[in-house]
Amino acid sequence: MKIAKKLIVILLLVSICASMLPLTASANRTIAWGAANAVGHGVRIRSGPGLDHSVLTSVNRGEVIVILERTSSEWNRVSFHGTVGFVSAPLLDNPRKIVNFTGMGSITGGNVNMRARPDTSSNILGTYRQDTVMSILGINEGWYKVQHGGHTGYIRSDFMNIVSRSATATSAGSNAQGSISGSNVNMRSEPNVSSNILSTHRLGTIMNIVGESNGWYRVQHNGNTGYVRADLMQVPPAPPSTHTAAPAHNPLGQQIADYARSYTGHRYVWGGTAPGGFDCSGLVTYVLRNFGIRVTRTASGQFRDNGVHINKSDLQPGDLVFFSSNGGRSVTHVGIYIGNNQFVHASNSRVGVVVSSLGSSYYTRVWHGAKRVI
Repeated sequence: MKIAKKLIVILLLVSICASMLPLTASANRTIAWGAANAVGHGVRIRSGPGLDHSVLTSVNRGEVIVILERTSSEWNRVSFHGTVGFVSAPLLDNPRKIVNFTGMGSITGGNVNMRARPDTSSNILGTYRQDTVMSILGINEGWYKVQHGGHTGYIRSDFMNIVSRSATATSAGSNAQGSISGSNVNMRSEPNVSSNILSTHRLGTIMNIVGESNGWYRVQHNGNTGYVRADLMQVPPAPPSTHTAAPAHNPLGQQIADYARSYTGHRYVWGGTAPGGFDCSGLVTYVLRNFGIRVTRTASGQFRDNGVHINKSDLQPGDLVFFSSNGGRSVTHVGIYIGNNQFVHASNSRVGVVVSSLGSSYYTRVWHGAKRVI
């Protein structure tokens, strides 16, 4: 009898341990922690946890970034529509475990279950093989909420990689239009001939093309989203561009310049580093931090410690411009160049944050130098 009780206890322990395994990870992958919104314009995802690592991509303010691991108080390992890297933790707003967003994901394991709820005890809605691509609608406690084949359910995040924001952009351009070039052409639920037929269309039917996958166009028509074979749809060539090439500059620099200019009219407060009030170096520190760039707090320190020296003739938007009102003995003021020989700066308590011209007699006289920090 005692032996039987011991066996029952052992079996219960084994069962409990087995049920807990899915909550850790599989195949050495990590279950995603949650997600957060990007704080600033051009929040940069880097290849490693530090400003010395290369920039992989930039994220616009408010967009959702999936947090794979909260690796430290300073840096998080993240995923953003196919790019996996690291983001400075202060640039992630309101991290949470349940977030809605849109994207595309690819199954990374064999025979992976879609569940009705985000737990392993809920009903199985479907089982999918490796590399199956499906729409992601959000994340919930480590599970991606997904939509595929007429089902909406959940797949554990360690069995799925985010591969893009949406289906791969077609050569005709995202949101282009195409017309059916055959008779009785089927729109299917997936990019293959064995998937469900959503509707059938006659020659000349116009549809919106929102992506492309393995020889199929992803299309939208009459409220349905599905796939039509590319050889059964005619897409007009894109019209030639009438735009002339823009002068070479750093797009991130322009974002920094635009963001800095948005604070024009804010108060000047000595020692201020927030929108309630800035001093000159406080404005620079605040603006750059919103792009994942940390600089020394003071104007003199920024000139001494940060970026590389550039000539005045080489200025581009986003560069820092420095001035000395004491005869060049030290830096006393800093601003952010915004183009057209202008810069934005927290000037003084009388005018606050303003745009000024480098060509004015005063700023020509007190000019000290420029540095590029991006």
